[in-house]
Amino acid sequence: MMAANLLSSMVSRCPRLGAVTFSPMVSLIAPLSTTSMMQMPSHKKWRKPHPVPEKVGINPYKGQAMQEWWEWDGKGPYKYRHHHYPNNITCRDVQRRRIFKKFHSEREKLNAIIRNDLLPKELQENAWREKHFKLPLDSSDRRPNFRCVVTGRARGNYDDFRVSRFIFRAEADYNKVSGVQRAFWLYNTHIDP
Repeated sequence: MMAANLLSSMVSRCPRLGAVTFSPMVSLIAPLSTTSMMQMPSHKKWRKPHPVPEKVGINPYKGQAMQEWWEWDGKGPYKYRHHHYPNNITCRDVQRRRIFKKFHSEREKLNAIIRNDLLPKELQENAWREKHFKLPLDSSDRRPNFRCVVTGRARGNYDDFRVSRFIFRAEADYNKVSGVQRAFWLYNTHIDP
């Protein structure tokens, strides 16, 4: 469209050509068709419907008072606190662990009810609803993350020492980790067959 407008303006400005008319070969006023896009399957067709459709898109915690961080129940806003952890994500992980400790036994009981095929379906559905809508997400055992206690790094940690590989190497270099020695094979490494 833009190229056609540019070309037509250039032709109309040219004094030598006289009265030359420009007619584009493609119809520029035909609307673009979206039927092919409408016929494509949407992922929303296959999504399970929300159990309470009238609550979709509504923040259930709007207007709720700010909670102190040590009393936070895993739902709604809480006040920021100045902390001694390496970063805010580590502080959040500590809160997740506290909430997990508080609610995980109840979640395990609900999971047992949901998995039990001998119980009536209505009871299983009630347990599923309670698990997904009443308990905080942080009550799941997948939420707490093992982090380095020095840097707060989430990956590349040694379980035995609770630190990341960088901290472990730095401490091992200065003989601060007992029983750990740098790999060294320039001399004194003869092994008898």
